[in-house]
Amino acid sequence: MTLSRSVPKLHTKSVFYVGKNSAASGGNIISDGGAEITARGVCWATHSNPRIDDDYTIDGNGTGSFESDLNKLIKGQPVRVYLNPQDKTYQKARLEKISMTPGDDLGRFNVRIKFDSPPKDITEGVRVDFRIIVESRKNAIAVPIEFVRKEKGRYYVVVIQGEENVEREVKLGLADDHIYEVLDGLKKGEKVILKIESDK
Repeated sequence: MTLSRSVPKLHTKSVFYVGKNSAASGGNIISDGGAEITARGVCWATHSNPRIDDDYTIDGNGTGSFESDLNKLIKGQPVRVYLNPQDKTYQKARLEKISMTPGDDLGRFNVRIKFDSPPKDITEGVRVDFRIIVESRKNAIAVPIEFVRKEKGRYYVVVIQGEENVEREVKLGLADDHIYEVLDGLKKGEKVILKIESDK
Protein backbone atom coordinates (compact mmCIF):
# COMPACT_ATOMS: atom_id res chain seq x y z
CA MET A 1 0.00 0.00 0.00
CA THR A 2 1.29 3.45 -0.94
CA LEU A 3 0.57 6.38 1.36
CA SER A 4 0.39 9.82 -0.23
CA ARG A 5 0.49 13.24 1.33
CA SER A 6 -0.67 16.59 0.01
CA VAL A 7 -0.60 20.21 1.10
CA PRO A 8 -3.08 20.83 3.98
CA LYS A 9 -6.14 22.87 3.03
CA LEU A 10 -7.15 25.85 5.16
CA HIS A 11 -9.11 29.09 5.15
CA THR A 12 -7.88 32.13 7.05
CA LYS A 13 -10.10 34.70 8.74
CA SER A 14 -9.87 38.42 8.13
CA VAL A 15 -8.28 40.38 10.96
CA PHE A 16 -10.88 41.87 13.33
CA TYR A 17 -11.02 43.66 16.71
CA VAL A 18 -8.10 45.77 15.53
CA GLY A 19 -6.74 47.98 18.33
CA LYS A 20 -3.60 49.93 19.05
CA ASN A 21 -1.69 46.95 20.43
CA SER A 22 -3.95 44.02 19.61
CA ALA A 23 -6.11 42.31 17.01
CA ALA A 24 -7.75 38.96 16.38
CA SER A 25 -7.75 36.50 13.51
CA GLY A 26 -7.92 32.75 13.03
CA GLY A 27 -8.82 30.16 10.46
CA ASN A 28 -10.22 26.75 9.65
CA ILE A 29 -8.02 23.79 8.74
CA ILE A 30 -10.21 21.72 6.42
CA SER A 31 -7.76 18.92 5.59
CA ASP A 32 -4.47 17.80 7.14
CA GLY A 33 -3.15 16.51 3.82
CA GLY A 34 -2.44 13.10 5.28
CA ALA A 35 -0.06 14.30 8.00
CA GLU A 36 -0.54 15.23 11.66
CA ILE A 37 -1.20 18.92 12.40
CA THR A 38 1.00 19.43 15.47
CA ALA A 39 0.32 23.17 15.83
CA ARG A 40 -1.96 25.76 14.29
CA GLY A 41 -2.02 29.53 14.61
CA VAL A 42 -1.33 32.84 12.91
CA CYS A 43 1.96 34.52 12.01
CA TRP A 44 1.80 38.30 12.34
CA ALA A 45 3.98 41.39 12.07
CA THR A 46 3.86 45.13 11.38
CA HIS A 47 5.21 44.50 7.87
CA SER A 48 3.67 42.59 4.95
CA ASN A 49 3.96 38.83 4.43
CA PRO A 50 4.78 37.73 8.01
CA ARG A 51 6.54 34.38 8.46
CA ILE A 52 7.17 31.91 11.28
CA ASP A 53 10.31 33.90 12.13
CA ASP A 54 8.02 36.82 13.14
CA ASP A 55 5.51 36.83 15.99
CA TYR A 56 3.03 33.98 15.97
CA THR A 57 0.31 32.33 18.02
CA ILE A 58 -0.22 28.66 18.88
CA ASP A 59 -3.91 27.80 19.08
CA GLY A 60 -4.07 24.06 19.57
CA ASN A 61 -3.54 21.35 16.95
CA GLY A 62 -5.41 19.21 14.47
CA THR A 63 -8.05 20.21 11.96
CA GLY A 64 -11.02 22.49 12.62
CA SER A 65 -11.71 26.16 13.35
CA PHE A 66 -9.62 28.31 15.68
CA GLU A 67 -9.29 31.95 16.73
CA SER A 68 -6.07 33.80 17.51
CA ASP A 69 -5.52 36.79 19.78
CA LEU A 70 -2.69 38.90 18.41
CA ASN A 71 -1.75 40.81 21.53
CA LYS A 72 1.44 42.82 21.61
CA LEU A 73 2.80 42.93 25.13
CA ILE A 74 4.98 45.96 25.72
CA LYS A 75 7.26 46.75 28.64
CA GLY A 76 5.66 49.35 30.90
CA GLN A 77 2.03 48.39 30.21
CA PRO A 78 -0.23 48.77 33.26
CA VAL A 79 -1.21 45.65 35.20
CA ARG A 80 -4.01 45.12 37.71
CA VAL A 81 -3.18 42.56 40.41
CA TYR A 82 -6.07 40.98 42.34
CA LEU A 83 -4.88 39.50 45.63
CA ASN A 84 -8.36 38.17 46.35
CA PRO A 85 -10.26 36.90 43.26
CA GLN A 86 -13.57 37.55 45.07
CA ASP A 87 -12.66 41.19 45.66
CA LYS A 88 -12.86 43.78 42.87
CA THR A 89 -10.10 45.92 44.36
CA TYR A 90 -6.66 45.59 42.84
CA GLN A 91 -3.06 46.71 43.20
CA LYS A 92 -1.41 48.70 40.42
CA ALA A 93 1.70 47.33 38.75
CA ARG A 94 3.67 47.55 35.50
CA LEU A 95 4.88 44.96 33.02
CA GLU A 96 8.64 44.81 33.55
CA LYS A 97 9.87 41.85 31.50
CA ILE A 98 8.43 39.53 28.83
CA SER A 99 9.99 36.23 27.78
CA MET A 100 10.72 36.08 24.06
CA THR A 101 9.54 32.48 23.59
CA PRO A 102 6.31 30.70 24.64
CA GLY A 103 6.40 29.04 28.03
CA ASP A 104 4.30 26.08 26.86
CA ASP A 105 2.57 24.63 23.79
CA LEU A 106 -0.50 26.83 24.38
CA GLY A 107 1.43 29.96 23.45
CA ARG A 108 1.50 31.37 26.98
CA PHE A 109 4.40 33.63 27.91
CA ASN A 110 6.22 34.17 31.18
CA VAL A 111 6.19 37.78 32.34
CA ARG A 112 7.54 39.74 35.32
CA ILE A 113 5.62 42.60 36.86
CA LYS A 114 6.62 45.32 39.31
CA PHE A 115 4.24 46.88 41.83
CA ASP A 116 3.91 50.65 41.90
CA SER A 117 3.66 50.31 45.68
CA PRO A 118 4.24 46.75 46.98
CA PRO A 119 1.37 45.58 49.25
CA LYS A 120 2.34 44.55 52.77
CA ASP A 121 0.18 41.43 52.86
CA ILE A 122 1.76 39.65 49.89
CA THR A 123 4.39 36.95 50.42
CA GLU A 124 6.51 34.73 48.19
CA GLY A 125 4.58 31.84 46.68
CA VAL A 126 1.13 33.37 47.11
CA ARG A 127 -1.24 32.95 44.16
CA VAL A 128 -2.75 36.09 42.62
CA ASP A 129 -4.84 36.97 39.57
CA PHE A 130 -3.69 39.76 37.30
CA ARG A 131 -4.70 41.46 34.08
CA ILE A 132 -2.38 43.22 31.69
CA ILE A 133 -4.09 46.27 30.22
CA VAL A 134 -3.18 45.91 26.53
CA GLU A 135 -5.54 48.69 25.48
CA SER A 136 -8.29 50.77 27.04
CA ARG A 137 -10.71 53.50 25.99
CA LYS A 138 -12.57 56.11 28.00
CA ASN A 139 -16.26 56.97 27.53
CA ALA A 140 -16.83 53.90 25.36
CA ILE A 141 -20.26 52.36 24.79
CA ALA A 142 -20.15 48.79 26.06
CA VAL A 143 -22.56 45.88 26.44
CA PRO A 144 -22.26 42.50 28.24
CA ILE A 145 -21.09 39.75 25.90
CA GLU A 146 -24.21 37.65 26.54
CA PHE A 147 -26.35 40.45 25.07
CA VAL A 148 -24.62 40.12 21.69
CA ARG A 149 -25.70 37.57 19.08
CA LYS A 150 -23.43 36.49 16.24
CA GLU A 151 -24.76 35.21 12.93
CA LYS A 152 -22.80 34.68 9.70
CA GLY A 153 -19.97 36.94 10.82
CA ARG A 154 -22.28 39.80 11.88
CA TYR A 155 -23.18 40.93 15.40
CA TYR A 156 -26.59 42.00 16.73
CA VAL A 157 -28.16 43.37 19.91
CA VAL A 158 -31.81 43.83 20.86
CA VAL A 159 -32.61 47.49 21.56
CA ILE A 160 -35.68 48.84 23.40
CA GLN A 161 -37.26 51.24 20.91
CA GLY A 162 -40.49 52.72 22.25
CA GLU A 163 -42.79 49.83 23.04
CA GLU A 164 -40.94 47.45 20.74
CA ASN A 165 -37.76 45.42 20.98
CA VAL A 166 -35.75 45.81 17.77
CA GLU A 167 -32.78 43.73 16.73
CA ARG A 168 -29.98 45.92 15.38
CA GLU A 169 -26.63 45.14 13.80
CA VAL A 170 -23.62 46.61 15.61
CA LYS A 171 -19.91 47.00 14.93
CA LEU A 172 -17.73 45.81 17.80
CA GLY A 173 -14.35 47.03 18.99
CA LEU A 174 -12.38 46.04 22.08
CA ALA A 175 -13.51 43.12 24.22
CA ASP A 176 -12.63 41.27 27.39
CA ASP A 177 -14.13 38.29 29.21
CA HIS A 178 -17.28 40.21 30.10
CA ILE A 179 -18.06 43.11 27.73
CA TYR A 180 -17.86 44.26 24.11
CA GLU A 181 -17.14 47.81 23.05
CA VAL A 182 -19.72 49.02 20.49
CA LEU A 183 -18.22 51.25 17.81
CA ASP A 184 -21.33 51.72 15.71
CA GLY A 185 -25.04 50.84 15.79
CA LEU A 186 -25.79 51.87 19.37
CA LYS A 187 -26.08 55.34 20.90
CA LYS A 188 -25.27 56.44 24.42
CA GLY A 189 -28.31 56.01 26.67
CA GLU A 190 -30.05 53.37 24.55
CA LYS A 191 -31.08 50.25 26.45
CA VAL A 192 -30.46 46.71 25.28
CA ILE A 193 -32.06 43.51 26.53
CA LEU A 194 -31.11 39.86 26.53
CA LYS A 195 -32.94 38.07 23.73
CA ILE A 196 -34.47 34.83 24.95
CA GLU A 197 -35.48 32.29 22.31
CA SER A 198 -38.93 30.86 23.00
CA ASP A 199 -39.78 27.23 22.33
CA LYS A 200 -42.13 26.71 19.41
